[in-house]
Amino acid sequence: MVSTVFAYNGSTHGDWVGTYAVRLAAAAPDSALRVVHVEEHGEDAERFAAKLARLEESAAAAGVALEVRRVAAGSGEVAAVLEEAIPDDPAGIVVTGLRARETGRGLLRGTISERLMSSARHSVLALRVVSPGLLGQVEHLLFALSQNPRSAARAALFLRRFAPGLRRLSLLTVMEPPRAQTAAEVNTLHALGREHLRRSQAELRTVYAPRAFPVDPHVAISKDWASEIVRQAARVKAQLLLIGATERSLPSRLVFGNPLERVLEDAPCDVAIFHRKGAP
Repeated sequence: MVSTVFAYNGSTHGDWVGTYAVRLAAAAPDSALRVVHVEEHGEDAERFAAKLARLEESAAAAGVALEVRRVAAGSGEVAAVLEEAIPDDPAGIVVTGLRARETGRGLLRGTISERLMSSARHSVLALRVVSPGLLGQVEHLLFALSQNPRSAARAALFLRRFAPGLRRLSLLTVMEPPRAQTAAEVNTLHALGREHLRRSQAELRTVYAPRAFPVDPHVAISKDWASEIVRQAARVKAQLLLIGATERSLPSRLVFGNPLERVLEDAPCDVAIFHRKGAP
């Protein structure tokens, strides 16, 4: 079973995401990558073949076996066609890209990535790459955990793929204060946040063991979750920001008011949004 699937659209941003797909596949037990491409009408076959050849070279250099599946779009929607072409693997992940920045449009809303996440049929990692020169070689990752006690467990499938290259892991949880906050209430929030990170860190040790690298837990108090995460990503100089998405956080209605969209728009580093299959 191929446990890493790359939904490749042939765009320049897709090429950048492909560098991540290869490295994430190299970290899997099978070291194999299935590239699924939905052929659309009017596609430049020669140009795509050249791009695919470069991806094959990268995969070979990383010791990753590459399998390419090209599917005709036909009359169906691309997301639906993709879903049928992706194998059902509980331990697998689907790597996708997010659209390039466009005026008046969100980076996640209405994309194939959002559709794949919303269907919850597969575990999906959607990437927005702003530093293509990084080539997917992430040494410092910032994981922004929600208050859900299962945040670490949901991220484990994805963090395990990044673990081989990590040299530093930063953990962040943002606590929302009450309207009229007292010093005692702030202290209580900090204590709750620290305990949440302590438990999460203990749970994640099984993911990146036996590798040893600094883990930097941080609790922030803020009413603006998105702005605080962006600020912290800049403060710690993270190369990649990892955030979990749930059905309620996916931007089906709001675009620029949605926290995920704001983070994707403003983050100073690459961003990965994940959705674990079966997670509410």
